[in-house]
Amino acid sequence: MDNNNKFMIGEGARKQYDYLIDCILSDQVSAEQIQQHLTDDPIFEYYYKSKRRLLEEDRDGLPFPKVG
Repeated sequence: MDNNNKFMIGEGARKQYDYLIDCILSDQVSAEQIQQHLTDDPIFEYYYKSKRRLLEEDRDGLPFPKVG
């Protein structure tokens, strides 16, 4: 299944999420702000984790061990 289809994300929201992820990865967003985004918007949390391949289901077969 395509992770982007788990939740229906409109093109505008996807662009905003991608922009926010770019800002996070370039250290333009504080840890507190990141946590707030992830807490306040579960769809963004899922999208972020799927884009960064942090979901358990996405980690199978990757060359690093699962944590936890």
